[in-house]
Amino acid sequence: MIKLTRQKEIENIVKGRDFVAIADIPSMLNCSISTIRRDIKEMESRGLLTQSQGVVIWKAKTLEQEKQHEIIYHYRQGQNADIKRQLGTYAAKFVEENDTLFLDTGTTMLELAKSLPDIPLSIVTNDLRIAIELENKFNISTIVLGGFVRRGTHTVIGDIGSVLDSFHFQKAFFSPAGIDTAGGFMFLNLQAMEVRTKAKAASEKCVMVADHTKFGKKGFIKGFELNDCDLLITDMFPSDAGIDWESFLTGKVDDLRSFD
Repeated sequence: MIKLTRQKEIENIVKGRDFVAIADIPSMLNCSISTIRRDIKEMESRGLLTQSQGVVIWKAKTLEQEKQHEIIYHYRQGQNADIKRQLGTYAAKFVEENDTLFLDTGTTMLELAKSLPDIPLSIVTNDLRIAIELENKFNISTIVLGGFVRRGTHTVIGDIGSVLDSFHFQKAFFSPAGIDTAGGFMFLNLQAMEVRTKAKAASEKCVMVADHTKFGKKGFIKGFELNDCDLLITDMFPSDAGIDWESFLTGKVDDLRSFD
């Protein structure tokens, strides 16, 4: 199949759905994943579609664009849902009574919030869903950073990082989009990076929570170096592409924990 025909077929597939997982397209068109990724990258550069977190959606009309992030959010929420729940439960074990915490945005952090016991804690977050989840835990004091709401991701953004200069945390929890040997801990949203950077600087301990699929994956934004992390929590440390991740990270991250 020639490129123009193939890209037209991709257009037809994506236009007919809310979203399509990139990994599902090769079998539909009987071609390799690398070919599909090249086509999608080229089509994205022409403004025809958008991709994020392994999902591709057709470039929406102006009135529909606000749906895009919501679609991706719900797709991500469904990915590895059981593992994320287990990660949240396991990460909650590292929280102690009277801790002051920062919780980053995202579906893994939401699972951590759900798993927190109703004990005296003070929590700062810029994720509205996390704040709502914590609302009925009466021993937890929750502070939501003010700013603009980024539709679809339930994240508060804007010039709000300076507020964190007034806080001190025992632990700051983050959920990176990728962990790369050279790029370190990587994220997707540039607008939220100032908050993350300030929260880490105000915290005694930086905790990363990531499932095994994040290892070897790059995000759009370089967030933190590997040695910026004090504790890395995962379901398992994979060994792929010639990298034994547990061995590689030993000595770079102070404390490595998995529940496998």
